[in-house]
Amino acid sequence: MYDKKEIIVTEFYDVIESVYPDYKNLNTDLKQIIIDKGDEMQRITNVKADMTNYKMLRNPTFKIICKFVEEIIYNRLVDERMTIEAMKVLQVKHIDCWGMRYKKGDHCVPHAHWPATYSWIYYVEGCDNCAELIFDRSNFSVKPAPGKLVIWPGHLSHTVPVQTCEHDRIAISGNIQVIVKEKQ
Repeated sequence: MYDKKEIIVTEFYDVIESVYPDYKNLNTDLKQIIIDKGDEMQRITNVKADMTNYKMLRNPTFKIICKFVEEIIYNRLVDERMTIEAMKVLQVKHIDCWGMRYKKGDHCVPHAHWPATYSWIYYVEGCDNCAELIFDRSNFSVKPAPGKLVIWPGHLSHTVPVQTCEHDRIAISGNIQVIVKEKQ
């Protein structure tokens, strides 16, 4: 038996935005991979759109973006919180990664990625009029743009409203843990 109490806490969280330098060349391949995979998850996840499996980390093309994300997080931790010496015991490690293709009428229900330390989205295709990434309980949203990467704390709830554009909104997402390295 336990009692549940709701509390209101005002906190500020960093959301990191970046652009992959060679996105034009990379996105052509990523788009084709996601389209070819189709809807492997059959809309049983929070993503109510075509979605690949969660094991896209194994794909060499996806791995390029995953490594880019890991480097940004590692450098951010070194810059703001840790010394390089302290980071020697920590590892920035992907849990999973997947691709999504939102067609007109598709959406994503509100959800979070806890216990992931960080979650991210990388836009392969989209425009200013495509469905935004909206962080629930905040005044912050992100418009899609090819090559744009957004990283946030994994416990933050977010959603994607209905895609109203006639063209696809294509993206890759993933989850990362920052863990203590195992001693060898």
